[in-house]
Amino acid sequence: MASALSYFPATYNNGGYQQFPVYQPQQFNQPVQQQPVQQQQGNNILWVRNEQEAAMYPVAPNNAVPLWDSNSPVLYLKQADASGKPTMKIYDLVERVQEPQSDEKPKADKVVAYATKEELAALAGVVKDVDKIISGLREDVNALKEPKKGKKKEDD
Repeated sequence: MASALSYFPATYNNGGYQQFPVYQPQQFNQPVQQQPVQQQQGNNILWVRNEQEAAMYPVAPNNAVPLWDSNSPVLYLKQADASGKPTMKIYDLVERVQEPQSDEKPKADKVVAYATKEELAALAGVVKDVDKIISGLREDVNALKEPKKGKKKEDD
C-alpha cells in the first residue's frame, strides 16, 4: 500500500518546508473490543440503621438499591419506576439449617403405608352405608318441605 504522504505534495512557505497533514482513513473491518466495566471497590454494601432510614434513601428513576440494616438481619430493596415513584420490599434474612445426612432408616412418621384390598373393601362398605343414611335424610328433609294437601282442608 502506498504511503499517504505520496498523495499530498510538499509546499514551500516563508522559507520553510511545510508538509500538509496526513489523512489516514478509519479501518472499519476491525471490531471494537470493549472492556467490561468492573466495579471492585472494596465494600459496596449500603448500610442503613432502620426501615425509616431506608425509606428516606434517594433512588434515581428506573433504578434499584439494596440497603442492608445494620441493626437487624433485614434487607430493604428500594426501587423507583420511570416517573421516580419509589417502592420498597423488605426481606428478612433467615439462616438455612441443613439436616445432617445419615444412613439410618426413615423414622416411623415418614414411613409410607399402603392399604390392603380387604381394608379398601371394608372402607367402601362404610362409604355405602353413609351414603344410604344421607339419602334417607334427604328424603326426610324433602318430605318436611312439601306442604301436606289434606291439612289445609281440615283447618278451613
